[in-house]
Amino acid sequence: MSYTDVLSARLRRQQRQQLDTKYQADLDKQARERAEAEEDFRGGTRSLYVEAMEKLRDLPQQLAAAGLWGGSGEERGQAIRRDYISALRELEKAWDRKRQSLDDTELRTRTRWREEVEEWRLKDAIAAKLTSALTRHGAHRARVRLLPLAA
Repeated sequence: MSYTDVLSARLRRQQRQQLDTKYQADLDKQARERAEAEEDFRGGTRSLYVEAMEKLRDLPQQLAAAGLWGGSGEERGQAIRRDYISALRELEKAWDRKRQSLDDTELRTRTRWREEVEEWRLKDAIAAKLTSALTRHGAHRARVRLLPLAA
């Protein structure tokens, strides 16, 4: 193996390592975004629950202060529960949309990475064959310079 072969192989390994590093950084970023979105969702559901329970807890005092007794308390309690369930469903729908968006982004990243790796493998194979052919035919004496593979 000639000096040119060694340099060419080293360059190809570095390019592959850079590609893998970039891919891993993208996945790490997406994992952080997913964790933040999940925490936002959990925080939102917690807030909705606490707010609804506080309203239900304070309802008897509010009704008594307003001088209302009887069925109006039950109606208001049911309205608070309905509002809570409605808000929770909206939050869940928003979370489903966000999760779908995150899944789509991750799929695009993985697909792009597979395509880039396949392109890299093809370029690597071509470069290896070219280097081998040039070395066999003595082209290295003619000062042929191999350019780095374009990204």
